[in-house]
Amino acid sequence: MQKKFIFDPAVWKLMGVALVGLMIGSVPAADLSPAQNKAVQAYLAKANKKASANHESVELVSTQSADLNGDGKAEIVLNALWAGGTWWNNRVVVFTDIGKGYQAVAETSDPLGQVESVEVKDGFIHVHALWPGPNDPRCCPSVKKTSVYQWHGNKIFPAGKPASAPTTSSVPLPAGISDVKWEYKQVRGIKMAGVQHPVVGISALNLFCQDNQPVFAATFSGTTSRLDPVHLHIQISNVVYPIVMKKQAGTQDIRMVSLRNSRLPKGLLSGEAYGEATINGKKHGLLSLTNAGQASKEALRDCYRY
Repeated sequence: MQKKFIFDPAVWKLMGVALVGLMIGSVPAADLSPAQNKAVQAYLAKANKKASANHESVELVSTQSADLNGDGKAEIVLNALWAGGTWWNNRVVVFTDIGKGYQAVAETSDPLGQVESVEVKDGFIHVHALWPGPNDPRCCPSVKKTSVYQWHGNKIFPAGKPASAPTTSSVPLPAGISDVKWEYKQVRGIKMAGVQHPVVGISALNLFCQDNQPVFAATFSGTTSRLDPVHLHIQISNVVYPIVMKKQAGTQDIRMVSLRNSRLPKGLLSGEAYGEATINGKKHGLLSLTNAGQASKEALRDCYRY
């Protein structure tokens, strides 16, 4: 039997409360701090010591400081050049502070082309490079291409492709999940998309526009409601959308963030029937996305640039 959908009325108590901005990409690219620079130089020294045994070298090309996972702390994105007598290639390396200072935790393994620049936008790493055209000599590639990568754990992988884990669509759909559907409604003149009890630990999710910003509101239950902050990762297909939600005065179990800098609304248009929810590193199961794309696009069409 289809559950009757009711938007969480407590959300309306939050209208007018200042939004906590989504943290992804909020740390601007800038000169590295002394601690960050020390970590990069130590990495390069170690890499060069290893490379020199084969008459090779590793050179720093560029660095950026940016938040890649929405925890409000900056990671380091290093673009470095490995060179031998007759070859060279670029690699992107991600450093993060795991409690004992910054350490390199992941690097690219695929060819990146002749890299012209690397930039971080919305938590994704964009590699701008030249690739050989059909008539180009080996020395001089001319085809411009931008590849987009995502960092997660100890992997840097192309956005939209597997990080090594199976895709959510390859997991058998559990009985009953198809009964949980997202719906679109207008409540007190506000266009809203939402779903109730989409996964263990979450009572309701809602999407709507406020002050010309796309807002993601979540009502947590049980022990999850006591977490602060809540690190909610929603994996759709092979892309992980991280969201950090902090407690706000007088809001109890509800958290709200702006999705202005997030790609989650676009991800909801993927057509996937479900995603996977992880809260503070613990998997909470499959999250129904039935009708999420259509409902959320209708709710956010006035404030989100698709």
